[in-house]
Amino acid sequence: MRTPMTMRALLFAGVLALATSAVPRAIAAQDQPIASDVKAYLRQFVNKLREFRVGSDEVDWGQVESKALAAAAGAQSITDAQPGIRAALVEIRDPWAVYRSASGQVVGPDQPRCVRTNTTAPAVPADVGYLKATPTPNRGIRAEREAAVAVRTKLKSGDDNGAVHWIIDLRGYFMGTLPAAVIGLAPIMGDGTVFKMQYANNVVPFNANESSIKSNGDELQMDLGKFKLSSQKRRIAVLVDGGTAGVGELLAIAFMGRSNTRVFGTPTCGIPPMRLVPQKLKDGAEFSVSAFRVQDRDGRVYRGPIEPNERIDGEADLFSRVLDWVSTGK
Repeated sequence: MRTPMTMRALLFAGVLALATSAVPRAIAAQDQPIASDVKAYLRQFVNKLREFRVGSDEVDWGQVESKALAAAAGAQSITDAQPGIRAALVEIRDPWAVYRSASGQVVGPDQPRCVRTNTTAPAVPADVGYLKATPTPNRGIRAEREAAVAVRTKLKSGDDNGAVHWIIDLRGYFMGTLPAAVIGLAPIMGDGTVFKMQYANNVVPFNANESSIKSNGDELQMDLGKFKLSSQKRRIAVLVDGGTAGVGELLAIAFMGRSNTRVFGTPTCGIPPMRLVPQKLKDGAEFSVSAFRVQDRDGRVYRGPIEPNERIDGEADLFSRVLDWVSTGK
């Protein structure tokens, strides 16, 4: 038989349990419906990505929107929705994709890691020229022109001194400005269109015989004066590695498809040459994606790292094979 004290304790516990069950359970954030204005914002963001992403038809945009909304489940503000914004950027598979909130917070996928290696110059025979291409910082048109002239001067000097074949070393060429790099090397890229820039809505070719280039909507004209190399049949070896990225990769592509040309080394980093001018959203935030992809002279579009014609890891083996090829063509 229970004591009166035990009965009172049981009665109190029952009342407490009843009272507790009457209190509404707190709703977890992810169980709440996403706020309608946040949902509309995410959908607008996905539509903007669709408008500017190069190769938009390669992306399942329904999937992008679904993943963005799922990752932002329960979001009651745009700040809460940043996981959804990142999910959308990851899903479109663009290394340059990035979002900056109105308050300055940056959201985006992890960029590829470009592995640079220590490189040296090979000893070359008299009929082989060697040019180590280096990026040009963005310091204005005067610096661009000076850099292009410096490259052409090296080419002309080598040509005057008997260099017939060339080794163009793009190893470690990480980003840099586009016009100086392209116009400087144009004389040995071949004739006619050597690459094309594929934007979201149009394709812009570059002709190696011209001294101007249009990129990101702006055309840069460089009058470098008269420049002509001897008209000899040249073999050109292009060297690349994991530190070759952006504009360095564009330069490698510019030689693709040229007769008597081979690319040696290890796969490049796989970053497009340029980021699109930031696009504004209604709340003051902005986003950007890759400005364009590069097509070689044969129309092949490059996505991700460039695979060399001959993959060679060690520098000694690389130089041995390259010098053998430029000398014999075999």
